[in-house]
Order: sequence, then structure tokens, then C-alpha cells
Amino acid sequence: SELLRAQKAAAWHEVARRIAHEMKNPLTPIALCAERIGRQLDRVGKDPERLTPEVVRVLHECSLTISGEVQSVKTLVDEFSQFARFPAAQLAPSDLNEVVEGALQVFSGQLAGVEVTKELADGLPRLMLDREQFKRVVVNLIDNAAE
Repeated sequence: SELLRAQKAAAWHEVARRIAHEMKNPLTPIALCAERIGRQLDRVGKDPERLTPEVVRVLHECSLTISGEVQSVKTLVDEFSQFARFPAAQLAPSDLNEVVEGALQVFSGQLAGVEVTKELADGLPRLMLDREQFKRVVVNLIDNAAE
């Protein structure tokens, strides 16, 4: 049903938002540490008694790998974050009463034991709104109230 689809979409948006947030938190310190390792190796690498050239080469290579991988993960997280955002509103002149009626039809025969009372005003001007997003809002409000 449309109600179930709206609930699943809202749940997935929240999951995506939280995962993206949690994944981004450790990435900045990792990147900063990798850069710091590189700077330290530049200084220490000039003193051959402290580190062999092979160790410096390997550590530089690791530092570059870490930095590159962090950037890859950041890109992935940014793309995943885009999923968590609501799509851009598709505004169009709309009859608010029609949108509300459409949202109420989703619940037709679905709310056993729950009475929904509606009071719609006649003669409202058309509004610029995204019909589907506004319908989702009404569906979520009714669903939450019914629970």
C-alpha cells in the first residue's frame, strides 16, 4: 500500500542519514593523521640514521594509500548522503483539499477502531506545492496519530 511505501521510504532516509553521519565522523581524523605521518616522514627521512630509505618509502606509500582511500570513502559517503535527502520539491499549483483527500484515501478501510474527522475549507486558492511530498506529510501525520 502507499502508506507502507511512505513509511519504508522515511525509514530508509533516516537510516541513510544516520549511517552517513556515523561514517563521516572518523574520516577527518584519519585523513589528518595520514597527512601528519607524511609531514613527519619528510622531516625524519632526511636523517638516514633514524629510518632506512626503504622504511621511508613504505611509510610514504602507506600514507598516500590511506589518504586516497579516505577520499574514496568520503565520496561514497557523500553519494550515500544524497540518498538521505528528500528529492527536490516539484512545485505546481495545487488544490490543497484534493491533496488531503488523496492522502485520506490511502487509509480507506485501514484504520479499524480509529475515527478520522476532516474539515476542509471551501474556496481555498491554489497553492504552489509538491503534491506527493505534501501527501506524504498528511499520511505520516495520520499514521502517527493513529498509532
